[in-house]
Amino acid sequence: MSTVKVLNHYIDPLFKSSSISSAYTGCKMMRFRSGRNMDNTGVDAVCSYKTNDSLATFDREKIYHELSTMTNGVTTLGHYSLERNSLYVNGLELAIEAVTHKAPLKSGKENFRLSFRISNLPYSPELQDSRSQMYRQNKEKIEKELDVFRTSRLKDYFAGCTVENFGPVRGKAYTSVTSTCKFLLDPFSRVLQKQEVYEELKRLTHGFTKLGSSYELEEQSLVVEGYSPVKTDEQESEKSGKCF
Repeated sequence: MSTVKVLNHYIDPLFKSSSISSAYTGCKMMRFRSGRNMDNTGVDAVCSYKTNDSLATFDREKIYHELSTMTNGVTTLGHYSLERNSLYVNGLELAIEAVTHKAPLKSGKENFRLSFRISNLPYSPELQDSRSQMYRQNKEKIEKELDVFRTSRLKDYFAGCTVENFGPVRGKAYTSVTSTCKFLLDPFSRVLQKQEVYEELKRLTHGFTKLGSSYELEEQSLVVEGYSPVKTDEQESEKSGKCF
């Protein structure tokens, strides 16, 4: 989704919840510009409304205060952080300034590879056969459970996860899972870090112990793009096995 569409997606509901909701017809993004702080991005838009009996006059101050209230004092617009006091309303021309956390025009990494282990799913060779019912059922179910990201702080970026493969776990009747999760970041988003994806999934899975109602996870088995703050015995063993 383009930045213009994302901004319209966030701005439209504000006006539709305002005192001019019955007359409001839409906003058009006119330009992006450098903010007062060079790490910020200014946004100018022109919004339209129809004159009718319910809107005899346009009250600029009232609209300003309504927009200010609905953006938490001009601090947030969807997943954007706003520069406080940057909102300007002139008729229905809007100007706001988005704080981009010193990373403007960077989309960052979109695809994150996750690996983890399920302790109550005994490994079977069928899990490596994409034609088997066991493979299809578990793949579909795990992908659905990973949609837990849609309830997270990353919900505005999350696009979905795909299970890549299943495998055995040495010395245990567990199943290892490798999946790729995609996050769509617009050009003005901050860079999404693998540590953030790790911590968010850990929080959503009760300390990485349960995935949905069916799957029990091996705690501390989660690895995101090679990152894990915890070194398990198995990880250390695998690492030492690769050294000469």
